[in-house]
Amino acid sequence: MNTRDRNLRDPKFESGLLVVGKDVPRADAVPKVTGAAQYVADIHIPGMLHAAVLRSPHPHARIVSIDTSAARRMPGVKAVITGEDTAKQKWGAFRPDLYPLAIGKVRYTGDEVAAVAATDPEIARAAVDSIIVQYEVLPGAFSLDEAMAPGAPLVHDDTPGNVAHEFAFERGEVDAGFKASD
Repeated sequence: MNTRDRNLRDPKFESGLLVVGKDVPRADAVPKVTGAAQYVADIHIPGMLHAAVLRSPHPHARIVSIDTSAARRMPGVKAVITGEDTAKQKWGAFRPDLYPLAIGKVRYTGDEVAAVAATDPEIARAAVDSIIVQYEVLPGAFSLDEAMAPGAPLVHDDTPGNVAHEFAFERGEVDAGFKASD
């Protein structure tokens, strides 16, 4: 037993502590290490479909066209959607600024452009790979300074200055607190 183990087992470290210095059994440890645990990928329900998403390779680009015809013809493909097929309702934390799938423009590498539902995960991935998207790559801003500079490319055309949300937060007597801290 090394010094660290001895110190952790010392009664003065255990009094009043529920976790520190004690073994904490994990309810899911045995199933995980034995391979018996069930994960989402292990679940198979009759008639279940598998999804795959086509993501943008560009950080900022206009979507010129999307050709999903090859994906739609593939056996096992049940649905192919693009931003044009989704509700034109934005969502977001501070203000709505995102669509479920990109509409007209991608704003970051990995932005979701199209989605496929198929009877098998491999078919879904193959269908996504068959979708042809033509992009017009646009200039991007890759730092805060670039994004805030006058004339910077806009992430969202309806958000001047690339500021999604601005608010002031003040609680208590801030000025008095600063004076008292000197």
